Amino acid sequence: MVSGKITTTTETQTDQKSIGRRTQSERTEGSRAKLIHAATELLGANGYSGTTLVEIGRRAGVSRGLVTFHFGTKEQVMIAVVVAIRQRIQAVLDGDSSRGLDALDGLVDTYLLGDADVGVAIRAMYVIITESVTSSPGLKSAVAENNEIFREVISRSLAEAVDDNQITKPSDPKALSVVIEGVLRGVLIQYLTDPLAVELRTVASIVKRIIRDHLGRSIS
Repeated sequence: MVSGKITTTTETQTDQKSIGRRTQSERTEGSRAKLIHAATELLGANGYSGTTLVEIGRRAGVSRGLVTFHFGTKEQVMIAVVVAIRQRIQAVLDGDSSRGLDALDGLVDTYLLGDADVGVAIRAMYVIITESVTSSPGLKSAVAENNEIFREVISRSLAEAVDDNQITKPSDPKALSVVIEGVLRGVLIQYLTDPLAVELRTVASIVKRIIRDHLGRSIS
């Protein structure tokens, strides 16, 4: 006699339905990801007004109706883009095992010298930031959450630098995180508006030195 569970027809049908549901879910997520990617590229290339539901669908190879089905409104697409950018940058940072001051150096390099995908995402994010304080205040909360997470990454690296005896504890780590974030964003805005005037690799080196000098330890 062969031991083991006997699979009934009903159980097989249930398993097939479950697989079908998972496949449909995966297809849905795949479609959303394509639309978000298309919207991100369009934002960087055409700005906010040029990124319409029609253009997003065209870039992704689907109809406007499918864009509306997945997101409802353009603002909801933009919120999805903000979340996707957050996850993309976070994945890059999480893949870096460095700590403390080295992690801060890595953050500067990722932000100012990141690969093409990171660059596209950051350009799109700047378009959304501008829009959130001008024409689409509904985006503010999503942008604010991204900014807060960015500052938390900086604060965590500062705390690690203190724990590793690289620096003494800053008097106001939160304020310092705001300043570092502001420096990085300011540099990139200048680059995006006048790329020929800003040599990012040189500027990134200076930014890292300024941060370390302020923290009491220059780059060796």
